[in-house]
Amino acid sequence: MTILKRVQSALQNLPWLKKAKKKAPEEHLLNANLQIQTLLSDTSIPAAPSLALREGPRINGVANSDGIEIAVSGTLAAGDTVAVVVTRPDSTTFTVQRVATAAEVSAGIAVIVLPTQTVQGSYGVVARITDAAGNVGTGTAAQTFQLDSIGPAAPTVRLDPSSDSGTLGDNITSDNTPTITGTGTAGDGVRVAFTGGLVLNTTVAANGTWIVTPTSGLTGGAVVVSVTATDSFGNVSPLTD
Repeated sequence: MTILKRVQSALQNLPWLKKAKKKAPEEHLLNANLQIQTLLSDTSIPAAPSLALREGPRINGVANSDGIEIAVSGTLAAGDTVAVVVTRPDSTTFTVQRVATAAEVSAGIAVIVLPTQTVQGSYGVVARITDAAGNVGTGTAAQTFQLDSIGPAAPTVRLDPSSDSGTLGDNITSDNTPTITGTGTAGDGVRVAFTGGLVLNTTVAANGTWIVTPTSGLTGGAVVVSVTATDSFGNVSPLTD
């Protein structure tokens, strides 16, 4: 007995259908047949969507802290489930999926937010669509992003000996354009802020040192020098002063 005939036989024994048969048995059976045949004939596979990394291929701590956004676009229908499969740097995987909203179906794009991740390194991402009938669509080509959510260490800072006009190391100088030096991670950007609003920017050299010298004179009195480092992913270090 085919699936269709088994379902028809079961339907004919339902109390409400027995009563309905007295009025229009052929009509009710025909409607049941049409519904079953429509469901059984829905075997089309959803087309592969497009995938975009909304925050780019390099994710820092700020972007990671509020979830990593993956945009999945394509032909969406009511009841479609949009899934994003992620492979971590340690080769473990996880999936984030949900049913597309009516607004997303209309726009043809759904945004899936990945939870905050702790493993640093390269991630692989693939998206696919499963329709309401359970047909699983073709996945997108894999895309990758790099996660570095750990900020650099606070750089060191000191008054350069060449500008220390008093006792060496006492941080007292008569030089109103003193040279300030320090150490950090090669390639990191360094922001040096002085009391009064002056800000100088430089980059840590390959040997791990950095240096700045104001071109205009600082005001007399105590001057606070506050320094932060920023790595290539945009992570900012704690403040040094």
